[in-house]
Amino acid sequence: MSESDVLAKCRRVIRQRDMSPKTEESYLASIRKYLSYFQSRDSKPPKEEAIAEFLTHEAVQGNVAVNTQRSLLNGIMFMYRDVFRVEVGQIADYVKSIRPKKLPVVYTQRECLAALNELDGTYKIMVGLLYGAGLRRACGRPSSSTSGWSGQIWATTRRRNRAGPRMPCR
Repeated sequence: MSESDVLAKCRRVIRQRDMSPKTEESYLASIRKYLSYFQSRDSKPPKEEAIAEFLTHEAVQGNVAVNTQRSLLNGIMFMYRDVFRVEVGQIADYVKSIRPKKLPVVYTQRECLAALNELDGTYKIMVGLLYGAGLRRACGRPSSSTSGWSGQIWATTRRRNRAGPRMPCR
């Protein structure tokens, strides 16, 4: 079966199940990528090993994110399980992408003043007031109803008299 036949069959099954157009686009892209990865070879390893090899290749050489690797796996599993009706065994031996650690961005006073000097007009006034007052985004966002200071805590009250989040400002 050629790549275009496989993709046409997958598209038909996706549309019969009335799946989202975005899901269709994602699954077809994953399947196309998977099929083209093995197209240049004479033989393909058994399906579990082939899937693991492909996912490892994408994580290592392709440097894909965790969610991209999961999307690729979902598309491939859909092709085998729902289109070809072939049961796929456990796929455990592949290199999983790792999430990069997110470090907070902390600017020095000099860097903040340099950025502030690049602004003009209203933006400069707004950012200058926020910086000068020591306000931070972590202090909470005012909701659609009442907001206010209660000592050192920013409090918001949501609709129907329910208390909103109380976040200490440092």
